[in-house]
Formats: sequence, C-alpha cells, structure tokens
Amino acid sequence: MIVLFQKLTYVLLWLTIFTMPIQKHFIIPGIGSLNKAVGIALAGLAVFTVLLQKEFKKLPLFFVLLILFIFVNIASYFWASVPADALDKSVLFLQLAFIAWAIYEFACTKERLDGLIKSFVLGCSVIAIQSIYQYLTGSIQMGVSTRFFIEGYNPNSLGIIWSLGLAMAMYLTVNGSKLYSLFIPAGAFAILLTGSRTAMVLLIFVAICSFWLLFKYRIRFRKIITLSLVIIGWFVVSQLPPGQLERFSTVSDELAGGTLNGRTVIWESGLETFSQRPVLGAGAGSYQEAAAVYGEEMSSHNSYLSILTENGLIGMGIFVIMLSILLAFSFKLEKRNPYRWLCLTLITTWMILSIASHAEAQKYTWIIFGIIITAHYINVKIKDPVKTKTKPLFKKRIVW
Repeated sequence: MIVLFQKLTYVLLWLTIFTMPIQKHFIIPGIGSLNKAVGIALAGLAVFTVLLQKEFKKLPLFFVLLILFIFVNIASYFWASVPADALDKSVLFLQLAFIAWAIYEFACTKERLDGLIKSFVLGCSVIAIQSIYQYLTGSIQMGVSTRFFIEGYNPNSLGIIWSLGLAMAMYLTVNGSKLYSLFIPAGAFAILLTGSRTAMVLLIFVAICSFWLLFKYRIRFRKIITLSLVIIGWFVVSQLPPGQLERFSTVSDELAGGTLNGRTVIWESGLETFSQRPVLGAGAGSYQEAAAVYGEEMSSHNSYLSILTENGLIGMGIFVIMLSILLAFSFKLEKRNPYRWLCLTLITTWMILSIASHAEAQKYTWIIFGIIITAHYINVKIKDPVKTKTKPLFKKRIVW
C-alpha cells in the first residue's frame, strides 16, 4: 500500500514538472492552471504518503535554512511596506519550497530523478514546438517587433526555461537518451525567436558548457556531435526573422554603457531603498512599493537585489549560504558522475540569469534546486548508505 502511494505521488510530481513550462495553456475555471491543480493534488497526496509511511528522509542543512528563510519572510509582515504582500510572498515561497522537498523525498533514485529531468525537457519541447509552428505558419503576427512568442507568456521567462531545458537535454543525450537531443535545435531556435537578450546569453553559456562536457569527458562521437551542433546552430541563425540579430548585437553596448533595458535605473531605486532599511529590509513582496518612493515602481529584475531589499542583510545572508550549499553539493559529486556537469551547469546558469530577473520566486528555480539536492543525496547514498537512512516522522528533535 505504501509503495503504491509513493508511486502515485511520484507520478503527480512528474506531471507537476511537465506542466510547469506550459502552465498557461490549460486553465481550469475556479482553480487556475492545470499545473496548479496538479500541484494541489501533489501536496495532499505527498503529505498523506509521508504520514502513512511514518518517516521521511533527514533534511540537509539547505532545507533547514530554507525554513528559516521562509520564517524571515513571514516575520516581515510586521514591518513590511505592504503587509498583505508579505504574506502572499511567504505563502509562495512555502509552495516553491514544497516542490524542492518533494523532489528530494520522492525521487531518491537515479531512474526517478532522470524521469523528472525528462519531464522538464518534454514540457519545454511542447511549448517550443508550438512556438516554432506558429512562427513558420504565420499564426501570430509579430507586427513592428521582431520578438516572437506565444501570447500570454513572458518571452524572457520562456527563454530562461528553455535554456535550463537545453542543459538537461544535453545531459540526457550524452547519457543514453538520444531522443531528447531533438529538443536542442528546437529549444535554441525558440529561444532566439523570443528576442530575449538574457536568454541569448544563457544559450551561449550552456553551449560552452556543453562543448566542455563533450571533450572533457571524452564523450563518444563527440566530434560528430560537435559538428552537428555547429551546423544546426548556423541553420537556426539563418532562419531568424529580419532584425533579430540586430537586437542581439546591442547586448555589448548595453553592458558597456547602457541601462540594460532600463534595469539599472530600477536597481538604483532598490539600492536606495535598501540603504534605508539594511538589516531587516522593506518586507517580503514590498520591493515595488518601497522603491517607488525613490523613483521606479517596478519589479526588481534582479534576484539578489530583490532579496536584499525585501529581506535585508539577514535574509540575504541566509540565501547566500543556501546557494553556497548548492554549489558545494555540485562540486562534491564524483567527477565521473554525470550529475556533476548537470548540477554545476544548472546552478551557474541560474546565478547568471538571476542578475537580470527575479528568479527566486519562479518554479523553475526550485525545481533545479531540488534536482541538485537530490543528485547529491543519490551520490552519498551510493558511497555510504548509512548516511541516508530515513528518520521517524514523529521524532521531536531535528536532524540534518
């Protein structure tokens, strides 16, 4: 009976990750997206399964710090510029933390974790193929803009998700799942169609990491794969709409002396806000309202600045330690372990993309965090099974 519920929980977890990239495709009246509906079912079944088995895996320090980080967000209700927003963002972090924990708790083998990675790539493939199809058939007119993306989605968010999916697809490809290599050209083309300069930078970074993977680990047929990727890359670029490359060419100018599409102006307002409340911050979810006093009432477009401004040095300190743990977990993986490349690529890609987006409150962030923690757990379990024993559910003391 317990095994059955564990499998059912895993299936719902798989569906939750699969529907994340396409969460705006299917809306259920009274509930919201299909992804939200599956997530609610996952939460209920996961809690029931843990209660049924009366034990859970001992939590690593990362999760203890995550609980503390959420507590800081909840406590900020008492000094937040907008108390209601503080509660809303705290609940959001709680939901996102649950996804990371569910991956750690229910995907504790390589086969299961690889299954979740495949679900992410499949979800990315669905929306990438739809985007390319609509572009080729002219289903959606771009108008005066050269940016092309599916209506209802943020092009930058789509580009980021596809970039992360490319890293996962590359991992699957070199580890025997060749079918997922089909997403590589589709994902790259879809990213470039969005015109997202942030995603374009991530695409280049993931490509560099992929070439390093092929030659560092002497992957079979690496020369053929590399040549194929170069040819595919040339073809993809040649199919871009007029003006798209011109948009990408402005990246160097923006980095050299521009405003990064207005982001630096927003950041200046955020830094001014932080200087007024450096220790506790302006309160969770209060960035826009607090920064508006100094000029710009907009989202931070920077995860680090968002946390620093809203949660102060205390919250930022906790989050930095959490990131350090993820980096340490990635480096500690065996050098021949294929997860090592994937985890290092995912966490460094995330650290780059977070400079230009508020990724800390996005589902993809906590999915990759969960993947890294679980990969480390699997690695430790193989090396020393004693360290990965489960803990009784009702034991009073916390162990990590």
